[in-house]
Amino acid sequence: MTNNRHQRADYDSCSADYDKRYAAGPTGVTEILQTLAARTGARTILEAACGTGHWLAQLQGCPQKFGLDLSQGMLRQAGQKGGGLNLVRGDAARMLLRPGGALAVIGMDPHRNRDRWYVYDYFTGTHETGLVRYPSTENLVRVMREEGLEGCTLMQGATLHYDFRGDEVFADPILHKNGVSQLALLPLDEFSEGMKRIRQAIAAAGKKGERIVFPAHITLPAVVGFAPRL
Repeated sequence: MTNNRHQRADYDSCSADYDKRYAAGPTGVTEILQTLAARTGARTILEAACGTGHWLAQLQGCPQKFGLDLSQGMLRQAGQKGGGLNLVRGDAARMLLRPGGALAVIGMDPHRNRDRWYVYDYFTGTHETGLVRYPSTENLVRVMREEGLEGCTLMQGATLHYDFRGDEVFADPILHKNGVSQLALLPLDEFSEGMKRIRQAIAAAGKKGERIVFPAHITLPAVVGFAPRL
């Protein structure tokens, strides 16, 4: 039997609601990208796995912005944003940087064990699956160096810091089956069990006159490298 946890998430199915997550953050992504664009004098920016184009659309001062994604549904959402985005369907197996160009990889790193996220606590196996899906920042730096990039380093990343108290958690935009890839990969029965555990935890705390806290303290490290100048 195929393990659904290790299959690719179906981003087409969650594309219509994907932007809802950004109502809660994270903060810092745009600032990282704008800093790199200014440092390199970028006139062309390519975002691989651009999704709905949320971050790409926010970048200012760059004449050409390209978004690359495998999901047609995501690209359809990105196309509705306008802003002169050039959108291409495809993968990012091989990308070329101009001399002096920058590559930034911004994303979760569950290997660091620094995040406190209620999804890991209530939905069985989501953290373990993340360890398989996401490379560690150390491995990203190593691979970048092996590919010939220079100045590879870990920058201060973006952050998300929320505490949902009691049933406030049900207002979290990611808390539905396709709200985030970690949940989209779960079989429906396991997702339902996780929701049941959340409701039980709220009820148990309520009987004590308390409101349980569901933390969403997440960091998105930024690993950056630069192509050698000629």
